[in-house]
Parts: sequence; C-alpha cells; structure tokens
Amino acid sequence: MTPVAFHKNKALAMMLRHHQVPTETERKAHVANGSVHSLAQSLREVRWENLAKRMGRLP
Repeated sequence: MTPVAFHKNKALAMMLRHHQVPTETERKAHVANGSVHSLAQSLREVRWENLAKRMGRLP
C-alpha cells in the first residue's frame, strides 16, 4: 500500500527541518522537485551524540 501523497509530502517537509532547510517555502520546493531524497543518510553514519543538540534547533 502506498501512502497518500499529501501525507507523505507533509511528513517529508517536516523532516527537512532537521536538515537545515529553514523556510516552509524551501521545504515545499525540495519536496515538489524530488531533491528531498538527496538528503538521505545512512543511519549508521549519523552522529547520534549530537542528536539532542540538533533537536533543540527545531523552529
């Protein structure tokens, strides 16, 4: 079953906050043109010790 596009795009846009994409307009553009997928990372390579600090930067 594939996700409803509206909900998938909303989730992707929310995720972009964690990738230093500051404005909603920019996030929507990344989702619309598909460049959001270029930000994917291997979870093994994520610096988990900095996660709490990064999460504190949520808008």
